[in-house]
Amino acid sequence: EYIIVDWDKVSYYPHFGMKHGAEPEQLKNEYSNFLNNTFTERKKYDKKKYPILNHSLKIILNSSFGLGNSEYSFLYDTQATLTTTVNGMLTLLIMSDMLESNLTYFYPLQFNTDGLSFVIKKSELDIAISLFDKLSNIDSIPYEYIIYDKMIINDVNNYIAIDVNGNVKTKGVFEDYDDIIKQGAYHKD
Repeated sequence: EYIIVDWDKVSYYPHFGMKHGAEPEQLKNEYSNFLNNTFTERKKYDKKKYPILNHSLKIILNSSFGLGNSEYSFLYDTQATLTTTVNGMLTLLIMSDMLESNLTYFYPLQFNTDGLSFVIKKSELDIAISLFDKLSNIDSIPYEYIIYDKMIINDVNNYIAIDVNGNVKTKGVFEDYDDIIKQGAYHKD
């Protein structure tokens, strides 16, 4: 009767910079063009077929945002960083509120910087997807979602999730060497 939905904004903070002009003042337009070109390039490489290339481009996108908060970086701009993170958090709260207001059952499991995991009735998945679409039309940022049968959660960065097809996703302390190799995340110890 119930399912776990993991809803995630795609390259959320970089997308926010691209779509809404939250970019370092000293790099107006160049920053958005760089992010857009890098994201377009990343989409060419399927996560499963080309994990190393996809992951490398993801790291470039995410670190270009992260360096915006380092006073030692040429990307440093506190206003752009705060504009992105505060609006990002508010957008997730809007989604949570939309789900809670429109579904007969909504139980949040975890909130991350770019998405949330929650339990809903299986019969209301179409309603949830229509809400995802509605928010995506408002903020112009794409999303993806996965349906899980089970999640074992220590915290938002450490969990095991099993999807409806039996695929297992591990994160943080639950990852082993094989998981890291599959993801192409060779930088992890």
